[in-house]
Amino acid sequence: MSRKAHPGNMLNLFAEIQHHLHNGTIHHELSLIAKHTRDKEILNICQKVSDCLEIEINTSFHQNNIEQHFNSVKALINHFQKINDIYNKILEKVSECDPKWIEALFKATESQIVSLSNYYALLDRMPDITDINGEPVKPGDLVAIKCKDEKERNYEHYGIIVPSQKGFRVAHFFTGATIKAQNSLVEK
Repeated sequence: MSRKAHPGNMLNLFAEIQHHLHNGTIHHELSLIAKHTRDKEILNICQKVSDCLEIEINTSFHQNNIEQHFNSVKALINHFQKINDIYNKILEKVSECDPKWIEALFKATESQIVSLSNYYALLDRMPDITDINGEPVKPGDLVAIKCKDEKERNYEHYGIIVPSQKGFRVAHFFTGATIKAQNSLVEK
């Protein structure tokens, strides 16, 4: 019977992974993502990550910011790379250690790493931009903005969603009262 290596080094590697998973980086970046999008899929993924790690994230919306979303995703991926490097060290040494010491830790850690890898891949996409009612909008969509004229009468101001450096903006404003359709042309 061959003698297995002392489990102390392996247990330290598992502890180092858990330290990285719970040192506040993931919590901070997920909270930033949640604060800067109303995209329901992305918010759902953030919640799944927090459930996986048993952490609470701040999901109170502040404002849409696509740049912040991608900065946070990049930070999460860079942080995950450090965790994955430690996990690869474990994989190299797992056969040298008695399973009774590490089997449960290995399964739990492997599950977390696989889940995080999948969730981060799903986060790495352009978030949906939503209107004030939470409905997704995309370039080319016609949107209506409720306004009041100088006599306090309600009317709708229309615009088209166009891409911009920080996501999208509304352009080509017009009101229903200023145009009328005539065949396929629009007259003022």
